Amino acid sequence: MKIRHLKTLTKAEYFHGGALPCVVRIMKAAPSNDTIAMHGHEFSELVLVASGSLKHLHRKKTDLLKKGDFLIVHPGMRHGYAELANGTIVYNLIFTDRLREYTHLLASNPLLRFIFPQDDDIRMSASVLGTVDATTVQRAVRLMDEIRAEEKSPTKTSAACCGALFAATVALLARGMRDTALQHREQDPLHAELAFINDHLGEKITVKQLCEISGRSPSTLNRLFLAAYGESPIDYLIERRLDQVEILCSTTDDTLIQIALHCGFADTSHLLRTFHRHGRTPPRRKKG
Repeated sequence: MKIRHLKTLTKAEYFHGGALPCVVRIMKAAPSNDTIAMHGHEFSELVLVASGSLKHLHRKKTDLLKKGDFLIVHPGMRHGYAELANGTIVYNLIFTDRLREYTHLLASNPLLRFIFPQDDDIRMSASVLGTVDATTVQRAVRLMDEIRAEEKSPTKTSAACCGALFAATVALLARGMRDTALQHREQDPLHAELAFINDHLGEKITVKQLCEISGRSPSTLNRLFLAAYGESPIDYLIERRLDQVEILCSTTDDTLIQIALHCGFADTSHLLRTFHRHGRTPPRRKKG
C-alpha cells in the first residue's frame, strides 16, 4: 500500500479568529477516504474511535484502532489512516496551547502529561493510550458534540464552556488508560538514549555514543529501537530532527538555514535532501 503525503494542516484552517481553545472534527469512512494520507499539523488532537475500526500509521508503525481506543497526536508527528471499515466514525478533539488557561480543570488527571508533554518522547509518540467501554464512548461523544455546538453558535462564554467540556471529556477517557501509559517514562528501557537524543538533537550523535550511555552493544540497541519504533537508532534520530524542523517552521520566525543548523543539518541543501530521502515534503520557508 502506497501512502501519499499531505501538507501540514494549519491552525488557521480550524481556529477561525482563535476564539475557542478547542474544536471538534468528525472523520467518517467513505469510498473516497479508505486511506487518509500522511500529514502533520500545527495543533494537537485527541483522537477517539466512536465506532468501527481503522489502521493508524505513524513512525513506520501501524496500529489497529477499534471502538473506544483513544490517543493524542502533537505537532511534529506525521501520521495517517488506512483501511477504514464501513461505519467507522472517529472524533478528533483539536486543541492548541491556549487550552493551558484551563489546566486547573485537568490538574489531577493522569492524561494531563500527555496533553501538555514536557518530554519529547511523549510528544512524538502516537500510540494508543487506552480504551473505554461503549457507554463511556457515548458520554464522551455527547460532550464533544457540545463543543461542536459552541463553535457553530459562539458566545462570550463559549471559550470557558469548551475548556470545561474538554476537561470533562478527558476525565472520562482517563478511566480507560492502559497501565503502560500510567507508568513513568523512565521505566522505558530506551529512556536514557532518547533523553540524550532530545538533549543533543543539533549535535553530532553516533551509535557508539548511544551504546556508551547504557553499555549496550550496537546489535542490542538496534533491536530495541526496531521493536519500539520500527527503525534504527540513526533513522530515529533523523526523523526526530525532521520533526523538529517542522515544529520550528510553524512556531518561529527563524530562517530555514537557522533552523537547519539548530537541528543538526550542515545547510539547507542537506536538510532538503534528507526530507526527500525520507519521503517527506520539505516545509516552505525563507532560506536565509
